Amino acid sequence: MLVAASAAFAPWASGLSLPLRALLSLAVVLVAVSGLRRHLRPEWHRVSWQSDAWHLVDAEGREHDATLTGHRDVFGGSVRVLRFGLRDGSRCHVVLAPDNLDAETRRRLTLLLARADAVRGTVDRP
Repeated sequence: MLVAASAAFAPWASGLSLPLRALLSLAVVLVAVSGLRRHLRPEWHRVSWQSDAWHLVDAEGREHDATLTGHRDVFGGSVRVLRFGLRDGSRCHVVLAPDNLDAETRRRLTLLLARADAVRGTVDRP
């Protein structure tokens, strides 16, 4: 929120016209509110691997079949991003950080993803 506040005030320190400064500040506030809303009410609450299939669980507890389309380690491997495709054609990303995934589950996930890569014969590319 500090970054969003700084970005909202930045146009006021420029030589832009008053309407343009107001429009840019309003745009920043709207994007920040949208991002905060998605952060506080995520669409997916759990990811599970059962019977050789991925499932995403929504807020109501309903499971949705998903296909893992890729994965990537970022920030030196401390954060893992999983990309999923759903039957309806939508896509989603799940970010797994050390604070939301215990060490044992992270090790199991690493083995599961390595096995999936070996079966596919691919290595994830950006």
